[in-house]
Amino acid sequence: MSMGHFLDLTGPAIALSRLPLALAALSLFLGPLIAFLLHKQAKVHAANLTLAAGAFTFLLAAHLALQNFAPVLTSAQLAQAIAPQVRPQDIIAIHGEYESASSLGFYLQRDNIHILDGRSSNLWYGSFFPDSPPIFETPQSIAAKWPGPQRIFLWQSLTEQPNTLPPLPAPVYILVKSGGKEIVSNQPNR
Repeated sequence: MSMGHFLDLTGPAIALSRLPLALAALSLFLGPLIAFLLHKQAKVHAANLTLAAGAFTFLLAAHLALQNFAPVLTSAQLAQAIAPQVRPQDIIAIHGEYESASSLGFYLQRDNIHILDGRSSNLWYGSFFPDSPPIFETPQSIAAKWPGPQRIFLWQSLTEQPNTLPPLPAPVYILVKSGGKEIVSNQPNR
């Protein structure tokens, strides 16, 4: 799965990560080299400290790189934007693969996330069991609920398929966009 994003490493993406890449390269090259030279001089304690400093620097570089790509990798910013508006009776739905927005339920502390057009991948087999939760939506079922009084928050990717909403019978309000994703609703911001 991680190799599926290998082609995302374009020139601009790498340029965005210059500092983390430089820190990672230095820590991987200089840490072991200096530790080796210190070890040859019988300075074992200093060599071990150098390796620890190199490992710490590498982890720091990884943390900085993850901060750069957080809007693309997680739904935390979207969840924070809608959290003050979400009520227990509201429906929160993911349009497409559950794996694309699985962190949404975590950040909103909800275990009843609905899935529109997402009966595939890991969830396909179990979604047809008679005791599976009633969280799988179809374009028809979401269209029937859309004009009703219950508020619906619908997450969708703007870059992955399906990236267009099914026909809905009432207005669609864009609440927030971030990192190639958006959350729309059947009601405007409160």
